[in-house]
Amino acid sequence: MAERHIILSGDLTQLEKLSRFVDSFGREHDLPTPLIFELNLALDELVTNIITHGSRSGDLSCISVSLCRTGEDLLAVVEDDGQAFDPCQAEAPDLLCSLDERCIGGLGIHLVRNLTDAMCYERIGDRNRITLVKKAKPSCG
Repeated sequence: MAERHIILSGDLTQLEKLSRFVDSFGREHDLPTPLIFELNLALDELVTNIITHGSRSGDLSCISVSLCRTGEDLLAVVEDDGQAFDPCQAEAPDLLCSLDERCIGGLGIHLVRNLTDAMCYERIGDRNRITLVKKAKPSCG
Protein backbone atom coordinates (compact mmCIF):
# COMPACT_ATOMS: atom_id res chain seq x y z
CA MET A 1 0.00 0.00 0.00
CA ALA A 2 1.63 3.23 -1.19
CA GLU A 3 0.20 6.36 0.37
CA ARG A 4 0.74 9.95 -0.70
CA HIS A 5 -0.21 12.98 1.29
CA ILE A 6 -0.63 16.70 0.66
CA ILE A 7 -1.49 19.67 2.88
CA LEU A 8 -3.51 22.52 1.37
CA SER A 9 -4.24 25.94 2.80
CA GLY A 10 -7.86 26.98 3.03
CA ASP A 11 -8.17 28.99 -0.17
CA LEU A 12 -9.41 28.14 -3.65
CA THR A 13 -6.02 28.78 -5.29
CA GLN A 14 -4.97 25.41 -3.84
CA LEU A 15 -7.28 23.47 -6.20
CA GLU A 16 -4.69 23.43 -8.97
CA LYS A 17 -2.11 22.01 -6.55
CA LEU A 18 -4.66 19.32 -5.59
CA SER A 19 -5.26 18.49 -9.26
CA ARG A 20 -1.53 18.07 -9.94
CA PHE A 21 -1.24 15.86 -6.84
CA VAL A 22 -4.06 13.56 -8.02
CA ASP A 23 -2.66 13.43 -11.58
CA SER A 24 0.78 12.51 -10.24
CA PHE A 25 -0.69 9.76 -8.04
CA GLY A 26 -2.66 8.42 -10.99
CA ARG A 27 0.43 8.24 -13.20
CA GLU A 28 2.46 6.54 -10.43
CA HIS A 29 -0.22 3.84 -10.13
CA ASP A 30 -0.88 3.57 -13.88
CA LEU A 31 -4.55 4.45 -13.40
CA PRO A 32 -6.79 4.97 -16.43
CA THR A 33 -7.32 8.60 -17.43
CA PRO A 34 -11.13 8.53 -16.89
CA LEU A 35 -10.63 7.24 -13.35
CA ILE A 36 -8.08 9.98 -12.58
CA PHE A 37 -10.50 12.57 -14.00
CA GLU A 38 -13.37 11.31 -11.82
CA LEU A 39 -11.23 11.20 -8.68
CA ASN A 40 -9.92 14.70 -9.43
CA LEU A 41 -13.44 16.04 -9.97
CA ALA A 42 -14.77 14.44 -6.77
CA LEU A 43 -11.90 15.81 -4.67
CA ASP A 44 -12.16 19.25 -6.30
CA GLU A 45 -15.86 19.43 -5.39
CA LEU A 46 -15.25 18.21 -1.85
CA VAL A 47 -12.33 20.56 -1.14
CA THR A 48 -14.17 23.50 -2.76
CA ASN A 49 -17.11 22.80 -0.45
CA ILE A 50 -14.82 22.67 2.59
CA ILE A 51 -13.09 25.95 1.65
CA THR A 52 -16.33 27.71 0.75
CA HIS A 53 -18.53 26.53 3.63
CA GLY A 54 -16.27 24.98 6.28
CA SER A 55 -14.87 28.11 7.81
CA ARG A 56 -16.89 30.03 10.37
CA SER A 57 -14.67 33.07 10.54
CA GLY A 58 -11.51 32.26 8.69
CA ASP A 59 -10.64 29.54 11.20
CA LEU A 60 -10.01 26.87 8.55
CA SER A 61 -6.24 26.51 8.70
CA CYS A 62 -5.48 23.51 6.53
CA ILE A 63 -6.90 20.62 4.55
CA SER A 64 -5.10 17.31 4.43
CA VAL A 65 -5.62 14.93 1.50
CA SER A 66 -4.21 11.40 1.46
CA LEU A 67 -4.44 8.94 -1.41
CA CYS A 68 -3.61 5.28 -1.32
CA ARG A 69 -4.30 2.20 -3.36
CA THR A 70 -5.24 -0.98 -1.55
CA GLY A 71 -5.71 -3.80 -4.04
CA GLU A 72 -8.65 -2.87 -6.24
CA ASP A 73 -9.64 0.19 -4.20
CA LEU A 74 -8.43 3.76 -4.16
CA LEU A 75 -8.89 5.52 -0.84
CA ALA A 76 -8.98 9.29 -0.56
CA VAL A 77 -9.03 10.68 2.97
CA VAL A 78 -9.76 14.39 3.35
CA GLU A 79 -9.40 16.04 6.76
CA ASP A 80 -10.03 19.63 7.78
CA ASP A 81 -10.41 21.65 10.95
CA GLY A 82 -13.48 23.58 9.81
CA GLN A 83 -16.93 23.40 11.34
CA ALA A 84 -18.51 19.96 11.59
CA PHE A 85 -20.36 18.90 8.47
CA ASP A 86 -21.37 15.39 7.45
CA PRO A 87 -21.91 15.34 3.66
CA CYS A 88 -23.34 11.82 3.95
CA GLN A 89 -26.37 13.35 5.71
CA ALA A 90 -27.00 15.99 3.04
CA GLU A 91 -30.28 15.53 1.18
CA ALA A 92 -30.10 14.57 -2.45
CA PRO A 93 -31.02 17.48 -4.74
CA ASP A 94 -34.30 17.37 -6.62
CA LEU A 95 -33.03 17.02 -10.17
CA LEU A 96 -36.51 16.75 -11.68
CA CYS A 97 -37.79 20.22 -10.82
CA SER A 98 -37.19 23.18 -13.09
CA LEU A 99 -34.17 25.42 -12.69
CA ASP A 100 -36.44 28.18 -11.36
CA GLU A 101 -37.73 25.87 -8.60
CA ARG A 102 -34.39 24.30 -7.74
CA CYS A 103 -32.57 25.25 -4.53
CA ILE A 104 -29.05 26.56 -4.85
CA GLY A 105 -26.38 24.14 -3.69
CA GLY A 106 -26.11 20.44 -3.07
CA LEU A 107 -24.95 19.47 -6.55
CA GLY A 108 -21.29 19.14 -5.53
CA ILE A 109 -22.05 16.51 -2.91
CA HIS A 110 -24.39 14.77 -5.37
CA LEU A 111 -21.52 14.68 -7.85
CA VAL A 112 -19.10 13.26 -5.27
CA ARG A 113 -21.61 10.51 -4.40
CA ASN A 114 -21.99 9.59 -8.04
CA LEU A 115 -18.29 9.66 -8.88
CA THR A 116 -17.23 7.41 -5.99
CA ASP A 117 -18.23 3.97 -4.76
CA ALA A 118 -18.49 4.91 -1.09
CA MET A 119 -18.21 7.94 1.15
CA CYS A 120 -18.08 8.02 4.94
CA TYR A 121 -17.69 10.79 7.49
CA GLU A 122 -16.20 10.93 10.98
CA ARG A 123 -15.76 13.81 13.40
CA ILE A 124 -12.54 13.21 15.29
CA GLY A 125 -11.92 15.84 17.96
CA ASP A 126 -12.17 19.15 16.14
CA ARG A 127 -11.52 17.66 12.70
CA ASN A 128 -13.75 16.38 9.91
CA ARG A 129 -12.60 13.23 8.13
CA ILE A 130 -14.22 12.17 4.88
CA THR A 131 -13.14 8.91 3.29
CA LEU A 132 -13.92 8.25 -0.35
CA VAL A 133 -13.57 4.83 -1.93
CA LYS A 134 -13.24 4.39 -5.67
CA LYS A 135 -12.80 1.06 -7.41
CA ALA A 136 -9.56 1.13 -9.36
CA LYS A 137 -10.88 -1.39 -11.84
CA PRO A 138 -14.47 -1.20 -13.05
CA SER A 139 -16.56 -4.28 -12.48
CA CYS A 140 -17.44 -6.39 -15.49
CA GLY A 141 -21.10 -6.68 -16.26
